[in-house]
Amino acid sequence: MSQAKRGNIEMRPRFQRRDAWRVLRKSRFVESIILGLPIPQIVLAEKRNERGKYIVLDGKQRLLSLLQFVGDAEGENNNFALLGLEARADLVRKNIKTLLRTLRSRMS
Repeated sequence: MSQAKRGNIEMRPRFQRRDAWRVLRKSRFVESIILGLPIPQIVLAEKRNERGKYIVLDGKQRLLSLLQFVGDAEGENNNFALLGLEARADLVRKNIKTLLRTLRSRMS
């Protein structure tokens, strides 16, 4: 994610589809990470003649979901609140800021 935030990952190569997942699917993906479930790898390829720059071969929707959840992407879903969670219903309607605030208060 840090590479994407720095602009080192091209998220829109011609062969990749648009932002295709709805917020429900993005939310459930984030939930799976919170639960510690294994997730598929994100596959990148280094751009020809641009060392340190990459394109997304596989995993654009997953990477974009994470970037949008933490508020580091563009578009209408940036900084979305979680919806429709199954195992962690207590986190529904929380965005990254409210989630972190909740976690901090539980640790205090």
